[in-house]
Amino acid sequence: MQYIERKATASLLQGIRTMPVVFINGPRQCGKSTLVNKISEQLNDAQYVSFDDPSVYSFASSDTEGFLNSFGKTAIIDEVQLVPDVFRQIKSVVDKGRLAGKNMNGRFVLTGSANILAIPNLAKALVGRVQLMPLFPFSTSEIICDEDNFIDEIFNSDSFKTIKEIDTIELIDAIGSSTYPQLSLDEQLDKPKWLNDYINTLLFRDVRNISQIVKLQELPKLLQIIASRAGGLLNEASLSRASGLNQMTLRRYRALLHGIFLVFSVPAWHANIGKRMVKAPKDYIIDTMMLLNLLGLDTNTIGKSLTINRAILENFIAVELTKRLSLFTDINLYHFRTTDNKEIDFVLERNNGDIVAIEVKNTMTVKPDDFRQLKLLSAKLPDKFLRGIVLYRGNKILPFSKNMLALPIDVLWAKTKNN
Repeated sequence: MQYIERKATASLLQGIRTMPVVFINGPRQCGKSTLVNKISEQLNDAQYVSFDDPSVYSFASSDTEGFLNSFGKTAIIDEVQLVPDVFRQIKSVVDKGRLAGKNMNGRFVLTGSANILAIPNLAKALVGRVQLMPLFPFSTSEIICDEDNFIDEIFNSDSFKTIKEIDTIELIDAIGSSTYPQLSLDEQLDKPKWLNDYINTLLFRDVRNISQIVKLQELPKLLQIIASRAGGLLNEASLSRASGLNQMTLRRYRALLHGIFLVFSVPAWHANIGKRMVKAPKDYIIDTMMLLNLLGLDTNTIGKSLTINRAILENFIAVELTKRLSLFTDINLYHFRTTDNKEIDFVLERNNGDIVAIEVKNTMTVKPDDFRQLKLLSAKLPDKFLRGIVLYRGNKILPFSKNMLALPIDVLWAKTKNN
């Protein structure tokens, strides 16, 4: 398959220059191994190994300290979560090197398919010594064009001031491209089979490697239910009833689905704006092609019917925003809803409090009323609300007022130029 340049490459190289450990964390088959192998060509004395290799796994498991000391300058270790003891030993190697006055930057480049933020025992070992770098399947901008300036533009520029059209692609083509590299690039692949095999590998092998869980057969059912509710508020009581799991078990199983990068959450945004706000997160499936598969759909089915339902569209936007925001350290993604059901799909907040709010409309046209909730939030945050955006399925960029815009969904990957 062809090599697609990843947007995370520059951040990875910077991390190797400035930190002892760089941890590239993301789903299996999202391109981590390809990325680190490509990067290794630019490093001196770098050696790549994977714990998926039984002989490497055996050496590291039986003599972790000896295994780590066998490397030269840079050790690139793939699927590192399979040998949890390695985290503690890496900490020891880094600390001993620092005490000896050595420059330990770039000593270890790790990749993992278990979210260490969701698995605290793995995370705490390397606090203060590691740069965490998330990597996801392809974004639309990676596979379709060379640039990705959407986040910078909605926060910083005035490039959307004029009414103009942009080149669009079929939304279903964007969904089919912005996925796992093999799904995206291999036209001969049996995609439903690949996705089913992928899910089964994660649920019946990787879960067992990171957690002492007995009833593995309950996880596929829970994943299916979450897929059917993608973009909905988390309701633990309702999810418990539907899955047949008690709430304590449900929380543990749901955390595991997050931990192996099948599900992710967008937390609720809240501030003191005189409204009672819902605090429940919204769950999404990490890849929209996977969501389609879990719903018994595929791109051919949707393409023929020319319809994409609201939940699938929102999941796609949530995934695309998450991929782009993984390149930023100072912007976080939220949703907003009040107890009287006033809601905004996505709120992007910079660390300084600046806000860009986004509504998703599954329509080809936009009406002034579509900005109602965005204007309410803008009025409550006059000093921090930068811009309200309605993403829709048309092809015109339309300013509706000073800081309100209707943008085609394609701006997530299309270049924007002033007329």
